[in-house]
Amino acid sequence: MLSSTGGPNPPVEYPVLHGGREDLEVADVTGDGRDDLIVMSGQTYASPNFSVLAQLASGGASPVEYRVGEGILTSGIGVGDVTGDGRNDVVASYEGLAVFAQTPLGTLSEPT
Repeated sequence: MLSSTGGPNPPVEYPVLHGGREDLEVADVTGDGRDDLIVMSGQTYASPNFSVLAQLASGGASPVEYRVGEGILTSGIGVGDVTGDGRNDVVASYEGLAVFAQTPLGTLSEPT
């Protein structure tokens, strides 16, 4: 977005717990038509496996944390409709794959 002087606005920081091997995706995973940030944290047990920073209509982002399970470190994330319902889902890789399906309410389900 451009500022009133025609240049870019200064960057805005959004806090989210992360550490170690990281991955970032940009996609609408809340079903509201706005792109969200999905930030993976792969190497810190104290951090969530990934967080979704949902883009808000008023601007800004609101983080929601997700975990594959206790003591699991992720190595990558991806976004796409893997359940065939027309909604973007989040897939986290670790020693396997965990699918967080987007629900009709715009949240992500427990991993399968």
